[in-house]
Amino acid sequence: MYNYNYNREWPKFEVGGSNYDSGKKLLREIRLPGVYHEPIIETILNDPDYKACKSPKLYHLCTKAPRDLGFTGLVYKPEFYSRAEKDGLYLVHSDTPIILRIRYKDQLEKQDIHAAMEPLNVGGREIIFTLTVTCGQNGTMLWIRVIDTKWNAKLKPDDEFLFCKQ
Repeated sequence: MYNYNYNREWPKFEVGGSNYDSGKKLLREIRLPGVYHEPIIETILNDPDYKACKSPKLYHLCTKAPRDLGFTGLVYKPEFYSRAEKDGLYLVHSDTPIILRIRYKDQLEKQDIHAAMEPLNVGGREIIFTLTVTCGQNGTMLWIRVIDTKWNAKLKPDDEFLFCKQ
């Protein structure tokens, strides 16, 4: 495992502001050494229609899995999101997982953190961002990936999702 001090909360986490107020600035940051990303992320961030968070906002971020909200078996995503909202959790802005990956590099190996966000439509695909850590011959690799999302998808009890909370 990569890190034994894995956190599931990040209080007072800043999103937006002058360092990250455009897709191009976010792209410049993820091109720095140590963070890897799928090529489609460059397409997303270079798109002039990408809506970066312009003004700085402080959020309390946390990850929650369906099991944390009382689900013991497979659960549909709408039901999970509805229960999360009742517990005071909200969807994150699409910049949030990218900035989290740039700033926060500690994560359990091979555990995905999916962004609880409105899906982005890219070439007819509905996608969300997922943060992953892999360890291999080239050392530890910190990834920003995309996954296709289906609103009616079933989630496993241990799937981790990144939310904002009040």
